Amino acid sequence: PNPSNGVFSINFNSMQDNIFVAIKSITGSLISKSTYINVKTIPVNIKNAAGLYILEIKTNSGLITSKIIKR
Repeated sequence: PNPSNGVFSINFNSMQDNIFVAIKSITGSLISKSTYINVKTIPVNIKNAAGLYILEIKTNSGLITSKIIKR
C-alpha cells in the first residue's frame, strides 16, 4: 500500500534467485541495502522519518524503481 507506515512486503510471482533491494531518500542518499537469494517474498521496514523514499529492486530481469510515501 502507498502511502505506508514503512512496513510492507515485496511479493514475486515465482522464486527469485538473486535480488538486490535499496531504499534511498528522495535526494538519492542510500538509507539501506540488502541482497536476497532464493526468495519469493521480501520484508521491508523503512525505519526513518515520514517522507518520500525511492525503492529500487534489481532482479535478473532488470531494475524496478518505485516511490514510497511513509506516513
